[in-house]
Amino acid sequence: GEVVSAQGYEYDNLYVHFFVELPTTHWSSPAFQQLSGVTQTCATKSLGMDKVAHFSYPFTFEAFFLHEDESSDALPEWPVLYCKVLSLDFWQRYRVEGYGAVMLPATPETMTWPWH
Repeated sequence: GEVVSAQGYEYDNLYVHFFVELPTTHWSSPAFQQLSGVTQTCATKSLGMDKVAHFSYPFTFEAFFLHEDESSDALPEWPVLYCKVLSLDFWQRYRVEGYGAVMLPATPETMTWPWH
C-alpha cells in the first residue's frame, strides 16, 4: 500500500499513524511482521483552497488466511486498516486532526479513502 497525501486539514506539519488489525481467528502473519507505521512529518502546500501534504509513503505487510471448514455458515472476518492524521506544532505538541478505519479489500486494487 501507500499513504499518498492528506488534504483539507486545518494545521500544517502533518503525519499519519496507521496499523492493520488482523482478526483473532483464521488469520496469521509472520512473527517479525510489522503491522503499523508512521509517515514522515510533512509541510503542506496550497492546492486551490486546500492545503495538501504529500507523503508518498509505501508500506507492505503479509497476512495469511487459514483456510478451514468451508461448510461453516459464518462469513470470515477481514483485516481492518486504522489511520490517524496528526499535526505537530512549533512547541512539538501534537494534535489529532482526523481518523478513520476501513476493511481491507479481498482482492488487490487501487482505492482512495477519504478520512476526516
